[in-house]
Amino acid sequence: MNKKGFALTFIGVLFMSFETLIIKKSPLNAYNFVFFFNIFLCLSVFLHELIKNKNLNFLIPKDKKMLIAGLLGASSNFGFIIAVKYLSVGSVIFIMSSSPLICALFSLIFFKVKTPKVIFLCAFITLFGIFMVVSDVSFDNFTGLIFTFISLFSFSSYFVLLCAMDSSINKNTCIIYSSFLSVVISFGFVSLEHIQSIDYIFYAFLMGAFVTPISRIFIAKGSNYLLAAEIGLLLVLESIIAPIFAFLFLKERLSIETIFGGICVICSVIIYILVNAKGEKNER
Repeated sequence: MNKKGFALTFIGVLFMSFETLIIKKSPLNAYNFVFFFNIFLCLSVFLHELIKNKNLNFLIPKDKKMLIAGLLGASSNFGFIIAVKYLSVGSVIFIMSSSPLICALFSLIFFKVKTPKVIFLCAFITLFGIFMVVSDVSFDNFTGLIFTFISLFSFSSYFVLLCAMDSSINKNTCIIYSSFLSVVISFGFVSLEHIQSIDYIFYAFLMGAFVTPISRIFIAKGSNYLLAAEIGLLLVLESIIAPIFAFLFLKERLSIETIFGGICVICSVIIYILVNAKGEKNER
């Protein structure tokens, strides 16, 4: 594994792992957080692209997949934030960590992309692990569970579409689309009377203007030096780092069922990524 690519990607994953912690710490309710976070995310990525391109041509969709990806990105964004507000960090992250396997299955189903047979074994282990995590979720948190799966399937579809687009297309435009749509969708649910001071918006500003953009930029730069499978392997680290942060800073404790289920999901994803990496190296 390229050392520079590893360092860049690891920094990106480290910043990404702070996102769930920030969402939990924010005094804003889920819908208000979605609204303000996406305003700052949209503006930060828009300004980055405007400074880089010196024009607004990057806003023009060059492929209809970009518009669909924007909608899926908004759905994933919306679902993830609401899920974190309802469930423990560990429950959400362990379920979301199965996204590489879902992506592989969706690529096989919709784009006939060749997929290693081991994906089916890993998918079975993942389903068992997710069942263990879900078994620990009380009925009162059922809403959070629904939004977790909405985020999981939306994010996986979003990533599959990005991979299916021509490499010349500016993928950051999809982030602008998805964050803008999230603002529009959440606007109808915003309750500004619950915001008692400007301090309430601080965490949404921190995550939208700095943490999330920095995370994505470092991961994108790391992808220039690593195989896709190696990137996926490093992204799995969030499944370990985020729950540790939640334990240290939020005092969240995980049940035996959630821990065991999370281990099953993480191990199955690691097995798939290692087998996939071996296949990519053999093809080179």
